[in-house]
Amino acid sequence: MSTQPEIELLNEYNIYFIADKAIGEASEDKLQRESNVSLSFDYLRSTDQQDYCVLYIDIEIYAPGFASSLYRCEFGLWGPFSTITNNNILFIIIDKSFEQAEVCFNQLCNDNGIEDIPTFILQDADYEKIIEGIIQEVPIREKTWEGNRELHLTEGGFFTMGKKTALFIQGTFVVMDQLFMLNSNVNRLHNRHMFFEQTGLDLSRYNTLRIYCNSISKSDIRLSFYQIIYLFLLVDCAAQILLSPMLNTLEPELNRYGLNAENAREYLKVASDIRGQLNHELTDAETIIDLLNKSYDWPALMQ
Repeated sequence: MSTQPEIELLNEYNIYFIADKAIGEASEDKLQRESNVSLSFDYLRSTDQQDYCVLYIDIEIYAPGFASSLYRCEFGLWGPFSTITNNNILFIIIDKSFEQAEVCFNQLCNDNGIEDIPTFILQDADYEKIIEGIIQEVPIREKTWEGNRELHLTEGGFFTMGKKTALFIQGTFVVMDQLFMLNSNVNRLHNRHMFFEQTGLDLSRYNTLRIYCNSISKSDIRLSFYQIIYLFLLVDCAAQILLSPMLNTLEPELNRYGLNAENAREYLKVASDIRGQLNHELTDAETIIDLLNKSYDWPALMQ
């Protein structure tokens, strides 16, 4: 009788790639002035299958004067939950993720005519530091998950495929991707820091939510109440930015991704209607969500 593998590479995502020789040079950007590789992670426990979880590893590469990219590898892990903090398992997963990210980065650089690409090498000490960070972080996330168990297990929203729904979901991430990853005319690192500090989100969990929500173009999606909270914080930020002077900076790229002036106006109307519906449901349920009750001045926080 065959046994399930402990690790399986399920999916890979090229989340972004920017070929831009000005990366790291423009004072507005300040994403990274020196070549660097960073890693973030997220995971989801299976609600259907015992002793199984999915681990997401995001590798971000900065190469000023060349390009920057973010690559995600999605792994299935079979075994006790402690598998996710096993040193040997993590080493294999991180090594494979870095290898795939570097292959993709080099290929995209070649495709864009970028030559003399820097070489990135992870030393043993780098692996040890990354693994130690994950092992220390997992119990903290588990404690947070348990503290919000009801929000995680309660359905917060069911979105069916349709033009308006797709505009609402995908339009949100078009704006936020510009602020966090794609637009070198804004201070992306600062914007991430400010939003994540205010909300408790991080880049990897943002991408998990983003990838799942954007699947609305192919199928209906169900979000937990916990996910809905973060979606509406992102909606709040995106809507404020579209109504602020910062729109002038983002507008050319927003147009390129399909969020032109007409679609932006429709987005704002749909977002307002859906947020009003959520507020009504929260009032009826006598539910108070601190993060949603707080007022944010996102244009003042973003740069």
